[in-house]
Amino acid sequence: MTSIAARALATSLAAASFTLSGPAGAAPPVEVSYQLSGSPGQWVLDFSLTNNVPSTNDELGVYLFGLILPGGSGALSSPDNWPVFFSPVSTDVLRGSGKTYTTNWLDYQYGIALPFGQTLSGFRVSDGEQSAPNGIDWVAYAIGPAGPDVNIVYTGPSTDYIGPVAYNPGFEGTAFPTNVPEPGAAWLLGLGLGVAAIARRRA
Repeated sequence: MTSIAARALATSLAAASFTLSGPAGAAPPVEVSYQLSGSPGQWVLDFSLTNNVPSTNDELGVYLFGLILPGGSGALSSPDNWPVFFSPVSTDVLRGSGKTYTTNWLDYQYGIALPFGQTLSGFRVSDGEQSAPNGIDWVAYAIGPAGPDVNIVYTGPSTDYIGPVAYNPGFEGTAFPTNVPEPGAAWLLGLGLGVAAIARRRA
């Protein structure tokens, strides 16, 4: 890891964490959702990440994204310049929820990784469980275009601010799927038809 990367990562370990509350109707600082595909035991989740972080001149960019995945899950692919970051990220250290995120991506371009107002997808992971995943906890961190800069800070509601450092803020939330995969819909349809047939035979 480069010295710049080490400094930024060390800064993140002292970073502020934020809740996603705020004025009614306001977009959350970071939005995360996923497209769900596959079938039981072979689910694929494609996450999208949107940077709405209000900051000085809208200069804070999202550079770290992490997930808590079910057992047997793992990263399948990454967006360009977002390699998998294998060290766990604990928000207990970061004065957040106390959760530990074990599937993480880190873009060493830092603040220009995902600029304000942009969305990035392609964070693809697998899930080997039988039930379709519905609700995945996530964390994201933002920073200035050249790394930590006390003159480029989070300017969102003070109620969201629970830590001492506004130039490297963290955000947590839970992502949900934006779709119902076709195999699941077909399975439900088949189940419904089977129940109807049984009911007719018993009538």
